[in-house]
Amino acid sequence: MLHLTLNQFAKANVSLLKTIPMTQKEQEQLKKLLLDKKVELEKELNKIADKNPLIEGDYKARYPKNADSSDDNVGRAEDTEVWERNRAVEQSLELELKEINETIDKLEKNDYGLCSSCKSPIEPPRIKAMPTANLCFGCASKASLI
Repeated sequence: MLHLTLNQFAKANVSLLKTIPMTQKEQEQLKKLLLDKKVELEKELNKIADKNPLIEGDYKARYPKNADSSDDNVGRAEDTEVWERNRAVEQSLELELKEINETIDKLEKNDYGLCSSCKSPIEPPRIKAMPTANLCFGCASKASLI
């Protein structure tokens, strides 16, 4: 089975570059890719973190091992370094997962490709480069995201 990345999907779908909204088939293809990416992100998160049962979409990085008084300072320092690195990775993965969930939600509501700020269509080259984009170029520029 052929698996495409989100960028490969955008490059392969010429109609995505010409017009918005997307066809039903293109939306289904993108949704499948997003769902596959979501599963991949959740697997990565589960390797380093536990789900927070109180907040949907929130994870807590696990401390590598239970430090006790018999551990030396070097061991505790190494564990802390690993935990801090995992926290940074966890936050990055959570953000990507949130963007994918929001994009899936927009696809399901037939809202995909519209700027969440000004409601105008997001420019096709921007969609091509970043399928999870939720702001048009103008609004992203104003928000200093570009």
